[in-house]
Amino acid sequence: MTIIIIITFNGEKWIKACINSLLNESNSNIYVIDCDSSDETVNILESFGKSISAYYSPTNLGFGKANNVGLRYAIENDYKYVFLVNQDTICEQGITTKLLRAHQDFPEYGILSPMHFYDVETLDSRFESYLKKSSTKTFTLLLQNRKVIPVDFVNAAFWFIPIEVIERVGGFDPLFDHYGEDIEYANRVLGIHKKIGIFLNSKVYHLRNQSSPIKQNIITWKKTHYDKNLILILNPQKGNIYNLYKLHISNIRSILSSLMRLNIKRTIGIIIAYLKTVGKLPVILKHRRLYTINKSRNSSFDRENVLFLQS
Repeated sequence: MTIIIIITFNGEKWIKACINSLLNESNSNIYVIDCDSSDETVNILESFGKSISAYYSPTNLGFGKANNVGLRYAIENDYKYVFLVNQDTICEQGITTKLLRAHQDFPEYGILSPMHFYDVETLDSRFESYLKKSSTKTFTLLLQNRKVIPVDFVNAAFWFIPIEVIERVGGFDPLFDHYGEDIEYANRVLGIHKKIGIFLNSKVYHLRNQSSPIKQNIITWKKTHYDKNLILILNPQKGNIYNLYKLHISNIRSILSSLMRLNIKRTIGIIIAYLKTVGKLPVILKHRRLYTINKSRNSSFDRENVLFLQS
């Protein structure tokens, strides 16, 4: 059985179409975690009755911690696969069956994702950028008619994950509020020598704005660079000393680069993020120890593991 996990927050614009596209998936159940929506999202969810299951959080947990509620539910209820789906999406019929068969054919993949489109003919812009950035020469593989192509990363708008992988790497790290947690999680999956792949014979639609420039200020620069620092330190594929060295070098370079360009807001944001990271190093390194599979940690899942704590 597959559990489809959807996180909602003020998603009245999309959530009905999203759920309707998934209601008839065979051997699948839908579990929604709502993060204290203030619009009509809750009423829409309740209108589905027993067709779905839902958890209504009294606070906005953020993407990672909300998904951890669903991952814990999946493990406690003996699901074999998890399909993470964003609220602003529509899936083609039979998507979970296709992804299940793909994993059975290619068990070396710890995360599988379908092709992300914006409309019938246009790839989602950020999804397309992940393909182009991949070191696996994605487009060469496309020309070879591969069914699944390996990539370095794909965002968690659509992730199909076997429970056995979740039992090894745990949940999303609650150090992250929103954004960056999927990159860190993907690093852990790669760290247990599982691949991340795109299943080509599948199609989903991500209806987000394709050109959404963010007005950068000190707060946004601080968050962006703090998340980058977390991802760098927590990367299990590199050692502690190397990661800490890279932390200091990359921040110093970024600060000097911003100063040379006279970008004062970015400079201040990076400095604040750097100081925050250094101040939280004991906590961050503790999370790194807990999340990294090594000889001192049993690779089997512990239901009371702190990886699933909400804060």
